[in-house]
Amino acid sequence: MKKYFITTISNQRRLNACHYETRQADLRYDGETTYPIVHLLANHIQPGDEAEVVAIDFHDNPPENFELLKQDLLALENKLQTKITLTVLSHGLDETSHEHMNLFKLLVRSIEDCSTVYADLTYGTKPTPMVIALALFCIELMRQYTDVARLIYGRIFWKAPQVIDRACIYDVTNILKIVSLTQKMEVIGGVNIEEAIFSLLEIEEGGS
Repeated sequence: MKKYFITTISNQRRLNACHYETRQADLRYDGETTYPIVHLLANHIQPGDEAEVVAIDFHDNPPENFELLKQDLLALENKLQTKITLTVLSHGLDETSHEHMNLFKLLVRSIEDCSTVYADLTYGTKPTPMVIALALFCIELMRQYTDVARLIYGRIFWKAPQVIDRACIYDVTNILKIVSLTQKMEVIGGVNIEEAIFSLLEIEEGGS
C-alpha cells in the first residue's frame, strides 16, 4: 500500500531544528528536525511501503527551507534504509480563493486509490491548513480504499527571540474525523448529531 505524507515548506526566514515532544508514542522521534512530518514518516513507514512526501511550496519561500526538508528526508532515509519520494506542489503568491482552490485540486489529484494519507499542518499561510483539511476530507470520499490516518501540528514555544524553550507535536486527527462522522450520521438519519458527536468527544477526552 502506498503512503502519502503531506506537508508545507516553511516561509519563515530562520527555520530552527529542534526536538519535538509528544504524548503519542507512535509520533515520537529521537532526533532533531525542522519539519514535524518526519515524526509521521519515522513511525508509520513499514518495510515494503511505498512512501511519498507531497510538499506545498509557496513561490516566495526561502530556497534554503526546501533544502532543509530534503536534508530531513535524507537523514531519515539513511536511518530507515528506505526510499522516500518527494513531490512538490507549487502554490502562487496570491491569497485568493481561486489560488487556494487550485491548491485543493493539486492535493486531491496527487493522491491515488488504495493508499493511506498523513498530513502536517505546521507551516504555510493561515488558509493553508483549511485547504489541506478540505482536501483530506474529499480524498476519503473520492479515492477508493483510501484512509486519512493522522493529522498533526507542531508548535515551538520561545523563551526569547531565537531561544527555544520547548517544541511539541499535537495530534489533531479527530478534528477532521468529526466531519466524516457527521456526514455518516446524516445518511443514517434518526440520530441527534450534536449529542452523538459530543458523547464521542467526551469518550475520546476521557481516554487521552
